[in-house]
Amino acid sequence: MSQFFTILTRSGAAALANGMALGQAVHITSFQVGDGGGAAYEPTLEQLKASTALVNPVYTGAINELKQDPENPARYYIEGVVPVNKGGWTVREVGWFLENGEMFAVTKFPPSYKSIPADGAATELPIRTYLAIGSDANVTLKIDPTVVLATREFVEQKFGLVDVDKHKVAVTTNNALHVFTAYADLQIPNDTGTSFKFMIDDSVDVNAGKCRIVAPVGHKISVKGVLSDIANIKTARVIYTAVKIAGVWKI
Repeated sequence: MSQFFTILTRSGAAALANGMALGQAVHITSFQVGDGGGAAYEPTLEQLKASTALVNPVYTGAINELKQDPENPARYYIEGVVPVNKGGWTVREVGWFLENGEMFAVTKFPPSYKSIPADGAATELPIRTYLAIGSDANVTLKIDPTVVLATREFVEQKFGLVDVDKHKVAVTTNNALHVFTAYADLQIPNDTGTSFKFMIDDSVDVNAGKCRIVAPVGHKISVKGVLSDIANIKTARVIYTAVKIAGVWKI
């Protein structure tokens, strides 16, 4: 076995076997990274299988991608992202968790220091691995779109980026993604467009200013059922979609 690898925990194997027996999907929702207690991390294979938690978790996030390997259906590719502003520690361990909080699998990760802006240079850290499960397994990713972080690679490949660094009217073409790179207002167009996408770049400190979506004259914005003329967006690196339904723009 390689020095670094991902393996099912005993509780994960039991959950998978139970799901297969009942014909039910196993939902993976989140991941944690840990520093192994701040020192060299050398657990045995049996210790990893028996583990129910990381030695010392330092960050928890939502998984943003899970897919079956088309060249090897017995394994799955899984990915999470540690954002730019989190870090100051060395990642040595990763846990992958089910929606009920059980640790489904664990990764012995190559030691990787996660820098932060205070270090003078910082970037996101994608956490990626392959997990051997079996070609008959029904494993799915259950996503909360309000907390999943999009990688820069995904954003740049999938969308046509529209920079928002001052007041701007949104573009309603399907492939456009409006990216706040400064505090600004994004005006919803008063036309026949029915949706548009936007996000805040992680270079923007959402606690120090406002990135706002502004409703067109005669319309309202609905956020979690609350109507208003302006919506303040407070989370970076999440791709939001505003959709016009019955005259109301819902985010």
